[in-house]
Amino acid sequence: RIQALPTSVIVLRRSGALSLCIMSFSVDLWDQFEEVYSKVSRGKDFTEKLSDFVRKRQVIEKEYAKKLQALTKSAEVEMGSLNEGWMQIKEETESIAKKHAEISESFGFQVADPLANHVRDHKKKRQTLRDQGRKLIKDLAAAEQRAVAAKGSYESARRAQDDAKEKYDQACANNTVSPQNEKLMKKVKEQGKKAEAADQKYRAAVDACKSVQDKHYDEEMPRVLDEFQALEQSRIECIKEALVNWVKLQESLAPEVQSACDRMNRSVEAINPVSDLQQFVREKATHQKTPARCEYESYNQEQQKCVPNPSSGSSSSASSSSSAPMPIAVAPSSGGASVPSGRSTPPAVAPRNASAAPSHNASSHSTKQDLGQSSKYPTIGQCRALFAYHPSDPLELSFNAGDVIDIIRKDPSGWWQGALNGTVGVFPSVDWVEEIPASGPIGQVRALYDYTAETEYELSIRAGEILHADREEEGWYCGTNSHSEYGRWPGNFCERV
Repeated sequence: RIQALPTSVIVLRRSGALSLCIMSFSVDLWDQFEEVYSKVSRGKDFTEKLSDFVRKRQVIEKEYAKKLQALTKSAEVEMGSLNEGWMQIKEETESIAKKHAEISESFGFQVADPLANHVRDHKKKRQTLRDQGRKLIKDLAAAEQRAVAAKGSYESARRAQDDAKEKYDQACANNTVSPQNEKLMKKVKEQGKKAEAADQKYRAAVDACKSVQDKHYDEEMPRVLDEFQALEQSRIECIKEALVNWVKLQESLAPEVQSACDRMNRSVEAINPVSDLQQFVREKATHQKTPARCEYESYNQEQQKCVPNPSSGSSSSASSSSSAPMPIAVAPSSGGASVPSGRSTPPAVAPRNASAAPSHNASSHSTKQDLGQSSKYPTIGQCRALFAYHPSDPLELSFNAGDVIDIIRKDPSGWWQGALNGTVGVFPSVDWVEEIPASGPIGQVRALYDYTAETEYELSIRAGEILHADREEEGWYCGTNSHSEYGRWPGNFCERV
C-alpha cells in the first residue's frame, strides 16, 4: 500500500519491508516530451505572473487595505505544496489590511527581482531544450519511415526477381535454346542485382534506425528530460526562497500581524519541490515500456515478404506492432483517467446570484428524461472538468474530474450553462474547468495500420479501412467507421483521403 512521506515519494509496503520508488521525467515520462515542456512553459508563465504580482504589491503597499485585498483576488495558482504555500500567503495578506510604506522597496529586490531574473536567465536554455527534444522526435520518425520504405523496396525487388526466374524456368522446361531464353536469363540476373542492392539498402536503413533509436531512448531524450526536471526544480526553489523573503518582510510589521506571519512561514517552509514534481509525474506517467528496437527480417519466398527471424526472440505480434508508429498523442481526454487535478483540493466556488448566473427556465434546466437529443441544445464549445463538483442545488450541474461538458452559454459572472450525460445545468467555470480547443471537421481518412482500442472511448481500426473524422483532439482523431461506431484513434495511424 502507498504511504505519504514528507518528501512525497512512493513507499510500497510488502511483507513488512519498505521500498522507495523515486519517479523522474526521464524514466517515467520518457514518452511525454510535449507534456513535460508544457509543464515547464506553464511554470515559466506562473513565475512571470507571480513576479508581476509582487511589483503591483509594491505600488499599492501604502494604499488602503481594500486595494491590497483586491490584488490578492487576482493571484495565479500552481500545484502541490507550492500552491498550498502560496494560497496561505494570499489568505494572510488579506488579513493584514494596512501596510508600512518602508517595506515597499524591499519587496522589489528581495522577491520580485529574483523571480524575474530566474525567468530571464533560463530563457535560452528552455528554448534550446525544447528545440532539441522536438528534433529528436522528428529524426526518430524519419529514421523509422526510411526503414519501412527500404523494407517495401526490398520486398518489391525480391518479388520481381522471383517472377523473372519463374518465367525463365518455364521457358527452359521446353529443352530448347532460343534468343528469348537468353533475354529471360539476362532479366533474371538484372533482377537479382536489383534485389541484392535493395537488400543492402534495407539492412543499412535498419542499422541506421537502430542507431537513432538507441541514441533517442538511451541518451539524448533522457538527457533533455533530466535537464527539464532540474530546471523546474530550480524554478520552484527560487519561488520558495522569494516567498520566504516575503514572509520575513511581513514579520517586520506590527505585532498584531505576527500570528499571521507565523502561519505563512509554516506554509512556505513546507514547500517541497520533490513532492510537487512527483505529483506531476504521477498524473502524467503512462507506465509504458519503450518500443521494441527495429530488427532485420529475412525474406520468405513462399510468403513473398520479409518475416521475423525465429532467433530474434520476439513474437509475431510484437513484430507486427513495431511496423506501426506509436500514437503521438497522450492519454485520451475522455474518461477522466488522465485529466490532471492541477491542485490538491478543489477551489472555492464563487457565489451565484440571480442577476449574474444564467436563467433557469423550463427550456434551460432539464433532466435526463426531458432533455431528448443533444442537438436540441446548440453548444458553443466544450470544457474538461478539473475537479469533481456535486452540488445540492438541483439547478446546478454535477460532474466528476475529467468529464467533458458541452458549453451552452457563458456568463461574465463565471457561472456557465452546459450539458453532461443528458442533464443541463449551471456550473462554476473559474478554476473548475478548462476549455477544450475546437477543431474543424477533417473528413474521410484511410487507416495505415491496425489499432486495437484500449478503452471504451477508443475505436479499433484496420489497415485500409475508410473512416470519417469529425475533429482532432491532441493528436487523436474522433469520428465513425463504416458501421457508424463512434470513438477515437491515433491521428498518425491514418492519412487523409
